[in-house]
Amino acid sequence: MRHCNNALAVLLLTGMAWSQAPTPVAGPIVSVPVTITNVKEHLVADLKPENFRIYDSGKQQQISGFASETAPRSIGILVDVSGSARRYLDVEQKSVIMFLRGASANDQFFLIDFNQQPELIEDFTNLPGDIQTGLTAMHSQHGTALWDAIYAGLEKMKAARYDRKTLLVITDGIDNRSRHTDKDTLKLAQESGIEIYAIGISDPFSRFFRPDEENWEMRYLSLLCDGTGGRVLVANDLGAVIDLAEEAALEIHTKFVLSYTPTDLRRDGKWRKVKVKLNPPQGLPPLTVHARTGYYAPLQ
Repeated sequence: MRHCNNALAVLLLTGMAWSQAPTPVAGPIVSVPVTITNVKEHLVADLKPENFRIYDSGKQQQISGFASETAPRSIGILVDVSGSARRYLDVEQKSVIMFLRGASANDQFFLIDFNQQPELIEDFTNLPGDIQTGLTAMHSQHGTALWDAIYAGLEKMKAARYDRKTLLVITDGIDNRSRHTDKDTLKLAQESGIEIYAIGISDPFSRFFRPDEENWEMRYLSLLCDGTGGRVLVANDLGAVIDLAEEAALEIHTKFVLSYTPTDLRRDGKWRKVKVKLNPPQGLPPLTVHARTGYYAPLQ
C-alpha cells in the first residue's frame, strides 16, 4: 500500500493549513483545488504559494488565496454491481467501508449502485453507518451503465449541502448499457465543477474477452477524472482495491486550494482553460499536478 511518510500524515490528518490574506479584488473568484504527487504517487504537502503558477486561457493570474483544504465535503459513492463485477462485489463493499473510515466527521454521503441502470440506495446522510447498511442490499446482475451512473451522481449533487463535492466511482470500467454518452457525461462534469475519482478494477477476465472495449472505457474514465481534478487509481489485482479506497479518502481530503480573480472578467459563459504549473523547491524529485482543466465563465 502507498502511504505518505509519518510526518506528512500527521500534518494532513490534523488539518493544519497555511493561508495567505487575500488581495482585495473585484469580480468572480475562481477556486482550483490541487493535489500534488511525487514519482511514487505519494502525496506532497510541504509547498508554498511561490511554488505555484496558475494560468487562465494561457495568461498567468495572480494567486490571491492559498490554503490547504479543511472544509467538509459532499461525496457520492457509485458502485458497479453489473454481472461483470460479480466476482469482486465483496471487495467493492469492503473498499467503501475503508473509504468511509477516512472521511471527515462532517462529510455527507449518498450511495448509488449501477448495473443496466443506476439506483439510489441511500440518500444524503452524515452517518457512514447508513451507507454501510445500504451496501448489504447490493447484488450483481445484468449489464453496465457506467456513464448513466456518473451522470446521475452529478445530477444528484445539485441537492448537496456543501460547496466541495466529489464522486467516487468503483468499477471495472466497462459500459454497455448507457443512454448518456461519455461526451455528455464529460460536459456535465465540466459544468458542475465536481471532482470525480475512480477506482478502476483491471480484471484479467474482462481484458481477455473485451480488450478494446475495456481499454477505451478506462482511457475515457481517466480523461473524465483528470479533467475534473480527480484521477483514476487502478487496481491490477483485487487485493489492491481496499488499499486504494483508503488512499482515495486521504487524497480527496488533502488539497491545496488556489484562488484568483481572472483578468478576463467577461461573463460570456464560455469554457476557460486552466493550467496549474509548479516551481518546486530545489532537490525535490519530479512532481505531478492534479487539478481541473477549466471552468465555464458565468453568464451574469
